[in-house]
Order: sequence, then structure tokens, then C-alpha cells
Amino acid sequence: MIHHLSAGGELLVRPTSTVKRFVRQDVDPLAAARELNVQVIVDGSIQKFGPRLRVLVQARNAADGSSLLSTKHDSEITDLFGLQDQIGDELAAALLGSKPPSAAAAPKPAVNAAAYELYLRGRERLTRANRWDVQTAIEMLQNAVRIDPKFADAWACLGEACVMMAQGFEPGPRWIREGGKAIRRAVALDSTNAEAQVARGRMLWTPARRFQHRLALRAVESALRLNPGSQPALVWRGLIFYHVGLLEEARESVEAGLAINPEDAFAFGAVGQTACFQGRYEEAVDFFSRGLHIDPAALWSKLFLPVALLYLGKLDRAEQAIRTAQQFLPGDTSLLSCEALLWARRGDARKTKQLLHKALRSGKTLIHTHHMWHNAAGAYALMDQPAPAMALLRKAAALGLPSYPAFRDDPNLAPLRNHAPFLRLLADLKRECATYQREFGRRS
Repeated sequence: MIHHLSAGGELLVRPTSTVKRFVRQDVDPLAAARELNVQVIVDGSIQKFGPRLRVLVQARNAADGSSLLSTKHDSEITDLFGLQDQIGDELAAALLGSKPPSAAAAPKPAVNAAAYELYLRGRERLTRANRWDVQTAIEMLQNAVRIDPKFADAWACLGEACVMMAQGFEPGPRWIREGGKAIRRAVALDSTNAEAQVARGRMLWTPARRFQHRLALRAVESALRLNPGSQPALVWRGLIFYHVGLLEEARESVEAGLAINPEDAFAFGAVGQTACFQGRYEEAVDFFSRGLHIDPAALWSKLFLPVALLYLGKLDRAEQAIRTAQQFLPGDTSLLSCEALLWARRGDARKTKQLLHKALRSGKTLIHTHHMWHNAAGAYALMDQPAPAMALLRKAAALGLPSYPAFRDDPNLAPLRNHAPFLRLLADLKRECATYQREFGRRS
């Protein structure tokens, strides 16, 4: 239902991850609407009698409680897609006066009820983004496609789950291979499946695929043409944008995703990093802090908050943030590179070198290695060691971070600004950034 109503881009609909906390609470729907900062609240009930369903739906104006729609639907459980589309069309007509564009698409095939329930449960597990729930989601989705091999949405969701496992918990070829198979199957079954296109973009933008920025952006843009209200597509497009130097476009895209889901801790981490690259360090600290308020274990905010504090010169606070993050992520090399930057700022070359040696020797981090190399290059630059700094910057640019403005404006790299190899690298990155701007940047 959320996907159906969001597809045209004319309605912002709060996602499942935002509203699910009300499920087991005895909450006045209008009070929930005010808490969610929405104009309309839709609630209802579902009754199941053997293979039949009865769904009661009511839409109300949150300002005065007046009814916009009240309807009852009876259906066979095997026609869940048809039931959803029928209710979605009625709601869209009540709210917009017309059906959303997706309603004109070809009808989806009937889906096995057991497979569909497994799909819904698996998708809900993925919102928690930890290893155990992702693994459980994969098992549920594998069972869903085993029961119904033509279920495109389940194949797409399985692909996304495999990419999540590969990126965050079990790097290596296994999950990339399994995810690729699932995504290809989803696209073959339904070439208009926006979820499959987002998953394909995420797959292309992994270390295993050597961060194919252009192809990944094209896949995500394809998803947004199919569903302009796709919140994951908006956030991932913004995340890739800031890595290739399109900072204004990155911020605009991620903030559009946050407007749909104001409680997405991952999106706060992405917009915080964008603000960092823009030199808006106070804003970055605020965004990272808000992400951590939503999820105290939010990976990106945990790892990037110390960097923003270092840019601000708040060394003691940065050290405290590093120590706090290390309790969650002991031995993470991105944090070691942050700590090296801290001691480089304090002028302790011996301790800086020790930490850099430890970080670079291991290279293992739960985020992408290019960020660790970027931090380490800054530490070497501050110690007036341009050769190792340049070697790391070239590696970072070649494997995921060809961000011209991030390198050009980084205060830690200021000692390199008259260094000929650094200027040549900047010139190369500026040309590359211009190609992304021409294809993906704002159109006047």
C-alpha cells in the first residue's frame, strides 16, 4: 500500500519502519498522525476467514478528524495484489482526485499466499539491519521464491538482503554471487520492478564490483523513473552522488528521502557525510547526532562523528567519540585512522605513525576502505609526508571516492595544495566530476 501510494511522487507516505512502532500500542490514530507530522491518517482492520479476507479502511483528516474515505473490501487471499491495488486506487482518488501512475501498469500475477506472507515478514526483518535479522530475512525470502518461483518482488528483496549481508556482515563472493542471481531473476520476471533496480544499483556500487558509479546511478535513476517516491533509491542516489563530488545534488536527494522517512538513521549518516564534504562541520555533527539518537548503533554516524569533530578542532570531544565507537566496533581500522588524525592534529608524530601502521596493515573496516585511506592520507599530510599521503589518495579515488571537492577543500590536506602530484590528481578528479555533472547533475 505504501509503495502503491508513493509511486507517483505526489504523496509522501511514511514507511513501515516509521509507523510500525504503533502496531502494538493502543494509540489514538489522530495523535499518531500529529506525532508523525502527516496531514492524513489511514487505518483499518483485517479479518481472515479461511481463504477469504475482509478489510475495513478509513482515511481521516488529521487536522479535524473528518472522514475522507470509509470502505469495506472482501477478497480471496490469493488475490492480495488485486486487493491492494483496489484499495490503493480508492485512497489515491480520495486524496488526489485520480489514480497514481502505477495503477495503469499491467496487473501483477497472483502470488501464493504463503510465499507472500514470507516476503512481508522478510522485508520487515530487513528494516532492522543487523546480521541476525538479515540472515533470517534471507532464509524467509529463499523459502518464498522456492514456493513461488515467479514472485518478482521476493526475488528483488532477496537480492537486496544478499547485498546487505555482503556489504555489512560477510564480505566475499558468496553473497554477491547469490544477490546477483536473485536480482537478475527479478528483472527477468518484471523489468518495471523498482525494488530490483535499486538492488541492482547497490550491487554495482560495492567493492566486489569496484564501485561502478555510473552504472549504479543509472540503475537507481531507473528505479526513480519507475517509482519517484522510492525512499531507498533517493537515499542511495544521494550517497553515490557525494562520493563522486555532486554534493548539492547528494544533499537534495538524501533530504528528499528523509522527508519520506524522518527516522532513517542511515540517511542521517549520508547527509552528515555530505555536510562534512561541504565544510559544514557543525551541521554534520548535528546530523550524525540525530542518527545516533534514532539508532545508538548506527554504523555510519558512529564512524563519521569523530571525523566531523576533528575538522571542527574539538579534539577532546573527538577522542571521546572515538572511544565510544570503539566499544561498539573494537579494532575497526576506520576508527584507527581517525585516531591517527587526532594525534597528528596534536603533533604527536610517533603515536600517529603507530596508529597508521596498525590501520593500514589490517585494512579491515565495516565501512568502505576508501574512507579509511582518506583519513590516513590526511594524517600523513599533516605530518608533512606527501608521498604516502598521495599514494593513499590515489587508492581512495580509484576505489570508490573520486570526490574532487572533498579532496580540494579538506583542511587536513592543506599541506599538499602546492604539491604538483596533488594538483594533477585534483585536475583529473575535476574532469571526472564534470562528466558526472553532465549526465546526472541538475538540469537548468
